[in-house]
Amino acid sequence: GFPGPDAESQMAMDYFAPVVARVPSNETSVMVDMSCATGLFTRRFALSEKYGRVLGCDYSPSMLTEARRRIDSDPRLSRKRGRRGSNV
Repeated sequence: GFPGPDAESQMAMDYFAPVVARVPSNETSVMVDMSCATGLFTRRFALSEKYGRVLGCDYSPSMLTEARRRIDSDPRLSRKRGRRGSNV
């Protein structure tokens, strides 16, 4: 079953760690959360600070609106967040 959002997002970060480790230090790593829905993992990826940029993508405008609302309401992310084309 689903181990919970914290454990599952950590599993994803562990899975991608070897690829991220290969990013040269003078380049920015980018995590793209496809089908991000409400941004449950997008927010965890951003808070981990393992990636230079975290992008959340979804086909549903309402899901993207909800993801943005949740990012905006999280004080840990509000100062990092940007508009389209920026960090979170």
